[in-house]
Amino acid sequence: MIIEVNDIEELADGSVVCELYMDKEAKRWLIERGFNSLMSEALKKDPEWWTEEDEKRVDVIGQNGPTGEHYE
Repeated sequence: MIIEVNDIEELADGSVVCELYMDKEAKRWLIERGFNSLMSEALKKDPEWWTEEDEKRVDVIGQNGPTGEHYE
């Protein structure tokens, strides 16, 4: 997995603008981590709609590597 940070520019407000380079594996990993984080946060706010079936599916996300229908 490759993630490179290039051309870092700090702005007056303390934020940073940078250019990222990453391979497909890194993009997939970041998207999965972001999605899982988003889902976890949603569950904390409204867990009523979450089922045990959903919990089982989340436990296996990413364990099979880059496979599945429509995976790019």
